[in-house]
Amino acid sequence: MHHLRNNIVRIRGVLSMIGRKVPLTPLGVFVAGLLAWFAWRLGWQRQDRVILAIATIGLGWLTLAIVIVGSAAVHLMLGRSCESLAALGGEADEPLATGSRFGRYPLTLLVRIDIEWPETIGVTAQLNLDNGRYLETIRPTSRFAASQVTRRIRISDPLRMAAVTFDRRSAQEITVLPRRHEAGAAPMPWRYDRGDLLAHNEGQRDGDLLDIRRYSPGDPLKQVLWKTFARTGQVLVRTPERSVTPTSMLMAYFVAGEADEASAGIARGMLEDMPRDEKFAFQADGGSECSDSLPEAMRQLVRSAAARNIGGDGLHAFLNRRDMVQSQCLLFVPARPGRWLENTARAIADRGWGCQVIVGVDGVAQPRHRSYGLLVESARPATQPTADELRMLVERLRAAGADVRVVDRNHGEVVEIESPGPSENIADTSNSAA
Repeated sequence: MHHLRNNIVRIRGVLSMIGRKVPLTPLGVFVAGLLAWFAWRLGWQRQDRVILAIATIGLGWLTLAIVIVGSAAVHLMLGRSCESLAALGGEADEPLATGSRFGRYPLTLLVRIDIEWPETIGVTAQLNLDNGRYLETIRPTSRFAASQVTRRIRISDPLRMAAVTFDRRSAQEITVLPRRHEAGAAPMPWRYDRGDLLAHNEGQRDGDLLDIRRYSPGDPLKQVLWKTFARTGQVLVRTPERSVTPTSMLMAYFVAGEADEASAGIARGMLEDMPRDEKFAFQADGGSECSDSLPEAMRQLVRSAAARNIGGDGLHAFLNRRDMVQSQCLLFVPARPGRWLENTARAIADRGWGCQVIVGVDGVAQPRHRSYGLLVESARPATQPTADELRMLVERLRAAGADVRVVDRNHGEVVEIESPGPSENIADTSNSAA
C-alpha cells in the first residue's frame, strides 16, 4: 500500500511537470480533440463545409493562442522579469508592493499572467497592469521572513485554452511583521513581581481570602460564593491576596504554534509601547538566546513562524536561566491547543510560580458545521479558535499554575472564558465513578 501511494505521488508529479511545459490546458486538449473530430468526421468525410469552416477557424484560433502564449513565456523567461531586489518590510494583512515588474510584451492584452508564491505560506500575490507592464503586489496573512522568493508564473490566453507555467527564483530580503494589537483595556501584567513580604503582617502567610476570581475546575467548593451565584448566576471563588512589588524588567517568551498570529501581534505591540528606559529580555521559539534590543526582538518574533512545529521546546531552558530564578515571566502563547501546550504546561509546572500567560485571539469562532459533498466529507476551516479550544488550553495552563488572560487583538480587551460550573464537574465525577 505504501509503495502504491508513492507511485501515485510520483506519477502526479511527472504529470504536473509535463502539464507545465505543454502549452495546452486540459480544456484546450478537449476542445482541440473535439474540433478535430468535427472537422474530420462531419466536415471532411460528409463534405459539410460550414462545420469544416467553423472547426478550422477554431483550430486556427487555438494554434494562434499557443503561439502567443509560448512567445510570451519565452519573452518573460529570457527577460529580466524581477527588476527590484531591494529589501522590503511590511505588516501582515496589509498590501505590499514588491517592486517586481514584468517586462513589456507587445500583445499584453491577448495573454493573462497569474502569479503565486508556492513556498511561502499565507501570501497571496497578484499582478496589476500599468502602461503595458505588470506590477506585483502581495498581501500576507501572517508574519514571515525570507531571503529568497520563488515565484510561479502562469501565462495563458483569455479563454484558458493554452497555458505555460514556470518557476523563477530571486534573492530578496522580505520581512513582514505581525499586525500589532489595538490599544485598549488589556492589562500590563508584568508591572508587578512577586513580593518578598506578607500580604498583611497580621494575616496568613499565604494571604487572606480577600481576592475574587471565576471558578476553575479543581477549586475547593467551600470557597465558592454561593450567595453571589444565586443572585447573578456567576460562579466566583475567594482567593488569597498576594504580596506584589513593582518590577523594573520584563522577561518575556513567545511560544510558536498554530493560530499564534494574534499573540504575535500583541507581543509586538507591548514591546513597541514600552518606555525606552524600561529594560526587557525577550526570546521566541527558534531563537538561541535572549535579546534586549527591540530590532533583534522583532527579528526573533518574525522568525518564530518557522518554528511552529517545535513550539515551547526552548521555554524550559529560558525559565531556568540564572537571571530568571527570581524574576517573573510573561508568556505569549497560541490560541489553539497543540504540541506546544504540553511543553509549556510542563515548564510552568516545573517552575512553580511567576508565569503570566497571554493568549491572543482575533475573536472567538462559532462551532464548525460540516457539509457533505459527493462521497467526500468537507469541513469549512475556522480561522479563529472556538470557545471549547480556548477553555481547554486555559484550564490546562491554570492547572499548571499560570495566570492566564485571553486578549482580543482587534479591541485590546480581555475576553472572559466561562468555565463549567461546579455542579457540572460534580455530575461528571459521579458519572465517571458510576
